[in-house]
Amino acid sequence: MSTIADRVRARRNKLGLSQKELAKKIGVSQGTIGQLESGRNNSTKHIYQLAMALAVDVLWLLYGKPETLDETGKKANLSNTGVVSFPDAPIQFYSNFIRSLNLDETQLTCIQQTDDSMLPTIYNSDYILCDTAVKSLQENSIFRIKRNGKYITRRIVFDQTAAVIYRSDNPNRIQYQDIYALPTDEIIGKIVWAGGYQQFK
Repeated sequence: MSTIADRVRARRNKLGLSQKELAKKIGVSQGTIGQLESGRNNSTKHIYQLAMALAVDVLWLLYGKPETLDETGKKANLSNTGVVSFPDAPIQFYSNFIRSLNLDETQLTCIQQTDDSMLPTIYNSDYILCDTAVKSLQENSIFRIKRNGKYITRRIVFDQTAAVIYRSDNPNRIQYQDIYALPTDEIIGKIVWAGGYQQFK
């Protein structure tokens, strides 16, 4: 995508926002967004508000700077506005909130939960923050794991022999059975926040 207009339009469409909805988010008229997306208005006056509303990095919006993909999602975008955002995730955090949780935003990814395995703790379609700096499994904490090319989100439990079990919070044990860890599993990181309000110690 070679222009700001292209990037704004593509990102807005990806998030399922109308021009009117995007305009309301940043406090401008729908016509302003229309002019920006058509290339008739090349002003960068509202670039920071646009980046926050679209959950993208300002440099990507301005220059198309490529973003680095993590295996489970894209790494956080850091901006000088004090906001941490994630490409492909319509969610943002203030840097001081992230730091209040003793987290390093450069190690975070934001992933969308895609099943009911962690209900009622994490809902299908919730966004979850994964701290990729934590690879050592901790009992009763929730981790993101990669097995055979697929990703799962599970609570860590140790059995009486100290073997590691990945357990769903969903009480439907027929559909979501315990899974024993394998040496070939890749630990992506620890889930530290989910869904807009839940924090995990």
